[in-house]
Formats: sequence, structure tokens, C-alpha cells
Amino acid sequence: MINAVTWGIIQGLTEFLPVSSSGHLVLVPALLSEMGLSVSTPSLAQSAFLHLGTLVAVVFFYRRDVGVLLRFTSSAKARHLWGLLIVGTAPAALGLLVEDLVESAQDSTTAVSVALGFTTAVLVVGQRLGGRTGRLEKAGLRDGWWVGVAQVLAFMPGVSRSAVTITAGMARGLSPEEATRYSFLLAVPAIAAAGVRSMTRMDLAPEALGPDLVGLGVAAVVGYLSIVGLLSVIRRIGLAPFGAYTAALAVVGLYIL
Repeated sequence: MINAVTWGIIQGLTEFLPVSSSGHLVLVPALLSEMGLSVSTPSLAQSAFLHLGTLVAVVFFYRRDVGVLLRFTSSAKARHLWGLLIVGTAPAALGLLVEDLVESAQDSTTAVSVALGFTTAVLVVGQRLGGRTGRLEKAGLRDGWWVGVAQVLAFMPGVSRSAVTITAGMARGLSPEEATRYSFLLAVPAIAAAGVRSMTRMDLAPEALGPDLVGLGVAAVVGYLSIVGLLSVIRRIGLAPFGAYTAALAVVGLYIL
């Protein structure tokens, strides 16, 4: 149960912050183990299952947009948003081709640390793009496609999905807030697919699933608070603080763990 609660807190705090939740689920248990605390690393299936908790958080936070999407037949705005989500999600199918590579990287603190270094570089670029002012309603399908291509990079543990998609959105002209909005809405189909698929690879017996459900609930609550916090920081400061953090964590992973 301690493992599940710890994983839920880590997942909730880091899924939406551009610091890589998958990387933290590898490095934080390793760091705690170095400190003499017994916290294991979740399997790839358990990690994906925890994402369902943060899925609940993002759907609740952006419930107005979700409501718009449900009016597909009567709303041009809904059809435009659906188009952006479809073209942004389509490249994610490429993730199935690198599943074995992702599985092996999940067990390597070195690989995750290098990927965190890449995330840092992405955040530095994103900080420089913070002056864009475009709105999601004006974005084209080509913009959505390129954000979706960037999202594929996040299959590698340590590469932050929100970092690459927010930065890609700003590179296509969206404001930081609108790029974040698109990133989080784009997370809904990606997280849902990964979470449902993970359930086919897990032990669904009540005694085995119980702790994972606790972790899911913790991730949902903490994830919602993280969304609120991220939007506040992006409006006031930008992505720089997260870049400094991922750089420091990469160093810890490479030279301490």
C-alpha cells in the first residue's frame, strides 16, 4: 500500500508538470532505496494504470471543453476540436513499434536521466517561445499533427509529454496557456488508451488490484492540484523553473544513482 500511495503522489505531481512522470517513477524509488527506504519501481503496466487517475483530473479540470466535444453534431467548434485531437493523437500509434525499447528503458536510471536532459533542452526552447498569442480555436490540422509528432517522443521514460507538446504548440504559434490546454486535452485519448491497455496486462484480482486503485485515486487528487499549479507558474514565470529542476534531476540520476 505504501508503494501505491507513493506512486500515486509521484504520478499526480509529475504527470502534468513538464518534468516527466515516467522518469520520476523510475528515479524516485531508486533514490529512496539509496536512502534506505523500501519503495519499488512500478511495472510499465502499473505506471500506465496510474495514468487513469490523472485522466480523471484533466477531464474534470477541462470539463467545459469535454462538454463542447460531446456536442459534435451541432457545434462547429466541437468538430474543429475533434479534428485537432484526432490528428494530434494519430502519430501515437508509432509507440507500439518501440514498446520493447520503452520497457527496457523503464529499468535504466541512466537512460531515464539522459532523457531528462533532453526534456531540459526542450523546456529551454519553450521558455524562448513564451511570447506567442495564438488560440486553439484558430489552430489548423497541420499544427495539431506536429504537436502529435512531438508527443511520440514522450514514449521514452524521462521525456516529458507535457514539455514536448506544450513547446511544440508554442512553436506552432499558440500562447503558453493555449498550448497547455491543447496538451492536456490531447492527453485524454493517449492516457485512456494506455490505461485501458495496461489493464489487460495486470492482475485484476481484488487483493492485487486494491493497492493500485488507491494509487489511482491519489494520482487523481494530486493531479488536479498540479494542473492548477502549472497554469499559475506558466502565466507568471514560464517553463524555466521546470527546466532547472529536470537538469538537476538528470545529474542526480547520472552521478548518484
